Amino acid sequence: MRRVLTDLTAASGMGPSLLDASMYDATVALALAALKASVGLSDPSTVTGAQVQQALSQINDPNGTIVRTGTEAFKQAIPLISAGAAINYDGASGPVDFDSSGNIFQNLSLYQGQAGAFVDVQKFDCVTSPSCLALP
Repeated sequence: MRRVLTDLTAASGMGPSLLDASMYDATVALALAALKASVGLSDPSTVTGAQVQQALSQINDPNGTIVRTGTEAFKQAIPLISAGAAINYDGASGPVDFDSSGNIFQNLSLYQGQAGAFVDVQKFDCVTSPSCLALP
């Protein structure tokens, strides 16, 4: 389990729910992009939405240093971004790799309620291929 989901469970006393990983990734991706967009500005508070949008495509460089989830990983990303180094954010929901249309593909699971809990019945790999092949 990725670090953020462990932290979430420890903080809330409950396991992760349906959108927790995706919402976490959206927040962190936005923060990383805002930081990236502000590099070199004399006043970082002047960063624009257009600059952040452009920077979103720069936080998932396949040749960059992998940045994972959690507070410590975010702290490690700050000096990398400030120094102009390439990063590759690998989030709680999986790789946060934007395609040319700005979409991100994640692995999916078909789940079913059993004895008061959700149980994965089948998992699908939608990261490797948009055809979302069933995983063994």
